[in-house]
Amino acid sequence: MTTPLQEQLQLRAIDASALSVLGFDGRRVEELLNGADPTITEVRRIAGHFNIPVRSIISGVIKSKRGEFKLRENFGSKTGGGYEVLDLLDRAELLAKVLPENTERRIFIAIKTEEKNFEAAEELAAFCRAEVLGVDSVTPLIDLEDRLYAKTNARTLIVGLRSIEGSVVAQFAHSFIFLSTRPDPRMRFTLAHEICHYLCDISDGMGSAWFDEDTLNPVGDFRRDEIFANSFASALLLPPTGVGEA
Repeated sequence: MTTPLQEQLQLRAIDASALSVLGFDGRRVEELLNGADPTITEVRRIAGHFNIPVRSIISGVIKSKRGEFKLRENFGSKTGGGYEVLDLLDRAELLAKVLPENTERRIFIAIKTEEKNFEAAEELAAFCRAEVLGVDSVTPLIDLEDRLYAKTNARTLIVGLRSIEGSVVAQFAHSFIFLSTRPDPRMRFTLAHEICHYLCDISDGMGSAWFDEDTLNPVGDFRRDEIFANSFASALLLPPTGVGEA
């Protein structure tokens, strides 16, 4: 049976020579690669050097979850992103198991991809401000996270990731928006971008997820959806009517 540490090393293609750099002797490296349980000191050393979440080395990433989810990814490169996707799916599952259900606040607005244009993005942003967040077109959304939490079933969490800038994961009637640590203005724009995916792209609450490597540079099969989400984010944070009035 594969151990959590072995899973993480295999996901990242970390071999014996890479582990030996951390100061482990050859015998200990072989033991770890063959499934020996690492000590707390070894876990911290491996996690810190290879940027692996300590929890993942101890509990392991649930690989099967990726196959059960409807995943959409805005990735220009798959390098490094795969294990972070699995880690966020794992986090969402753990959180969903302990949080009370909040299905009555789930909001979904169906918009076909071919109907996604700038005008539709502005309309959706205006609707979101007025009907979802309960704010006028002039008020700055400096409390966007609090309003989103109060009015919907989406919870925002800050995570330290390299390859993923933002994502939405829906599972067991819970929705989670993950934001990677970036400068504040970029994180706020990314949050608004992910809110768009939450509103009109994540329809299956039992297992849907959207992952963005870079919100400002959309790529892949869902490029039109990404451009729409950027237009929505711009109109949500700086609504044309509000800017005009101001």
